[in-house]
Amino acid sequence: AMTMEIDIEEAAGPSRVSANASGGGFVLAMDKSRMNYGTSLNGGKFTFSGAEIPFPQVEMAFAESGFNLLMPVSKSDSPQDFAFLTKFVDFTVSEDIWALVDPGATLSREPATVIVDLKGTGKWKQDIMDPAVQMDGAEPPGELNSLDVTQVLAKAAGAEVSATGGLTFDNSDMMTFGGVPRPDGKISIGIKGANKLVENLIALGILREEDAMGFRMGLAMFARPGAGPDELTSEIEFKEGGLFANGQRLQ
Repeated sequence: AMTMEIDIEEAAGPSRVSANASGGGFVLAMDKSRMNYGTSLNGGKFTFSGAEIPFPQVEMAFAESGFNLLMPVSKSDSPQDFAFLTKFVDFTVSEDIWALVDPGATLSREPATVIVDLKGTGKWKQDIMDPAVQMDGAEPPGELNSLDVTQVLAKAAGAEVSATGGLTFDNSDMMTFGGVPRPDGKISIGIKGANKLVENLIALGILREEDAMGFRMGLAMFARPGAGPDELTSEIEFKEGGLFANGQRLQ
């Protein structure tokens, strides 16, 4: 567990920053074949007060935050594992901050969460640790062979978008998708509360009706009704050199 308090004296007046967390972690590993770096922090809470803050104090908190990166670092003839994770779970801010943009509490105050958890395989065709290697040359320095979308989640203000799935990539075909290795596989997407959020943003004057119309048309093109009210689902599939949404070919 960690606690920190900072008192600042300046011409405008005193300021204070308080922070605490229930725990956390740090990992760093590296050898000739791979690098792994990660951090985590749990039960974090931060409080800010001062003469230039227009409230008695501002509070922010989250249940969990984390970052992790695993990647190969050496040239290889065979695919190697990589992973990327970033997450910010149950983030909240004090009501004073919400009231600046939504004084009538039109938007849901539920905690916000962002999670991106990816795994896959790939390989470097060059030794990226060699200072003489040009990473921005015309030839890509590596190949992406597979991507596993373990979890993608964005949740805030009453709306939620999630995605899972997996893709493989054919690096011998760089023409079908304009310089990107041809993907094969499927990504499943779930959307909840999007229409309600759009209506609330229009009511607050943050979003114009004409902009919302374009957003709704895009949703109708790529998504279909889900199991519950204001729920949408979409299956984005790459197969036979084409891009499909819910079975309808888009490319």
